[in-house]
Amino acid sequence: MKTVAIEEYGQLFTSIIGKGIFLTTTDGIKPDTMTISWGEMGVVWGAPSVTVMVRKSRYTHGNLDKVKAFTLSIPLDESMKKALAYCGSNSAFNVDKFANTDLKIVASQTGTVPVVGSDASYPSSHPAVGGDGSVSAKAPFLYLECIVQYEQDMDVAALADEARIKFYPDEDIHTFYVGKISAAYMEK
Repeated sequence: MKTVAIEEYGQLFTSIIGKGIFLTTTDGIKPDTMTISWGEMGVVWGAPSVTVMVRKSRYTHGNLDKVKAFTLSIPLDESMKKALAYCGSNSAFNVDKFANTDLKIVASQTGTVPVVGSDASYPSSHPAVGGDGSVSAKAPFLYLECIVQYEQDMDVAALADEARIKFYPDEDIHTFYVGKISAAYMEK
């Protein structure tokens, strides 16, 4: 694994977040991952940090209540598009996302929360696939390991009417989690 500087991963995070990122948690026993496409990155309390939003109704929210840490696995190409869609539209309350996708659980470098990896099958036109159909590389990811420093339920009454009506008609609100980035790396 190659350590990545904040200047590099900040730019990657910002350019990719809207396409989807895997946010992975655990309750100490069972890991889960979900897709996020909202978040922000910066420096909070003197440390590189990322803020993610998780709805209170999500399985992931319960995990974050138990283990105050999460990882972000940021796909660096389009090969994870189907897995991102699946993990963004299915709940761990009902399905095993790892059994139903080509995602795999990979030990993280510093924490108790794993990262997401893949032995994805690339389309034949992908640069990682040789002329004989052999795969010469795994799906590339940038990994961020985060320790929760702060969490706050949003105040829907303080939200602009337009956003409240569009995103919270049933008031299934988000909790904001500020995670201090304890490690940032990618496969070489």
